[in-house]
Amino acid sequence: MDVSGGQERFQKHLRVLQEAVRAFFQFEIGLDETLKIGLKALLDDIDFDSVYIFLYDEPSISLECVQARMKGKGIIAGESRITVKEDGGGILSDVFTGKSDSAVWDDGLQVCLPLRTFDDKIGVIIADKLISRNKITNEEIDMLSDYAREFSRGIRHIKVFQTNLCKIEMLLALSKISEAMASAIELNPVLEIILKSAVEVLRFDRAKLYLMDTDNNLLKGVASADIRKVVRPIEMEQYKIEKGVNRIVSALFDENTSTSGVHRTDDLFLCIPLMVKKVKIGVLVVDNVFSQQPITAEDKENLDILANQAAITIEKARLYEEVRELSIRDSLTGLFVHNFFLTRLEEEVKRSGREKKSFALIIIDIDGFKRYNDLYGHQVGDTVITTLSQILKQNIRTFDVKGRPIDAIGRYGGDEFVVLLTNSGKESSCVVSKRLRDAVKAQKLEVGDKPVAFTVSLGISIYPQDGSTPHQLFKKADDALYWAKQHGKDQLCFSEDIGKENSKEIL
Repeated sequence: MDVSGGQERFQKHLRVLQEAVRAFFQFEIGLDETLKIGLKALLDDIDFDSVYIFLYDEPSISLECVQARMKGKGIIAGESRITVKEDGGGILSDVFTGKSDSAVWDDGLQVCLPLRTFDDKIGVIIADKLISRNKITNEEIDMLSDYAREFSRGIRHIKVFQTNLCKIEMLLALSKISEAMASAIELNPVLEIILKSAVEVLRFDRAKLYLMDTDNNLLKGVASADIRKVVRPIEMEQYKIEKGVNRIVSALFDENTSTSGVHRTDDLFLCIPLMVKKVKIGVLVVDNVFSQQPITAEDKENLDILANQAAITIEKARLYEEVRELSIRDSLTGLFVHNFFLTRLEEEVKRSGREKKSFALIIIDIDGFKRYNDLYGHQVGDTVITTLSQILKQNIRTFDVKGRPIDAIGRYGGDEFVVLLTNSGKESSCVVSKRLRDAVKAQKLEVGDKPVAFTVSLGISIYPQDGSTPHQLFKKADDALYWAKQHGKDQLCFSEDIGKENSKEIL
């Protein structure tokens, strides 16, 4: 009878154990849900009051309670974390590190067994009879050992599956990032994709991007993003490319980085040089200063993949912008050519119309320009033109503090220039126009041993009162310029003031 009862008990144990093991191969339900099923089966099989699973957490060097279950009550709260001490210092530490194969304490009411495979220490399992106060038998310890062995294998399988799944998901995410960067031609969208990807996909707290200015031997901050997912410029961060300046610049000199090129100074900070054909073009910096989450080897690998693609895409975008700049810039002055300026003007008409704002269009002509060519030659004529272009650049803001284009300057013809002043009416554009006129008049060029001065006339139209299209605004500004030149030159005239007797007095 005893033998038969023992066989039945053994058969039940095997059956329940197999049901628990099957749960570990339902990878899609995850570790937490799998352990719930496994521990419920264990308590149905063995007459324990409670059972606990502690898994090793490497960053904190501790055993963390991930699941605790009491018979009849389901999931319960347990002691959350116990520090592992390799030199001994506790029942759980000794069992986990292998100093003890198992442990029974509290007068035989609690037992602890290791969770491990041949090559991996996973954690420990604890069972007790603190409520029933019945001592744990050797048979129960043997059956618990079966669960510990199968749980160890199952937990390892799930972790391998989850790790591989995370890697696959990360590779897919990085592939999508690569596609997004490849489709972005201009530099600013590329930089935004890189920084947002580092924060949103790779899950760093913060990312910063610096690019090298080899002409000035500077590493210049470009932009940054953080957990708020906001990209902002950091152009004020500029560092001399010299050894010992800071740890960011040091990444450009560090020859002892890993094969991935990642330069590490602590567990929360990484920077990686951006390289194209073995030439360093900048540095990508990431950190976890907010979360204090240590950066792992896997994080470094993912960052390396992102940085390699980023470097290639940045260089491609730079080359595109260089070619684009050549097509939209006048070769002598570096100002916008007329066709591109017209495109910028059309955009401003739409924006100002949408936002109900005004802007000014100024046409500037060098007074008596033909005379400079005839008297001094075309080389001096070119010097007059380039001098005026420099004065315009010094007095007109073409970008705001955030690096966004605002006002614009173009070369309209041989000796004519155009200026677009956004968010500007008659009063403000008059101030700017007078400043330009006076700056030109005060300029003295040296021709041989003689100082040569020149002046300009300016015609101004205002949107929308002088016109609602680029053509209308150009016509009104050109008419005002003609009036200014016909009435003495070296002056400015607004379209609405043409023909007024007191116009010269006003301007």
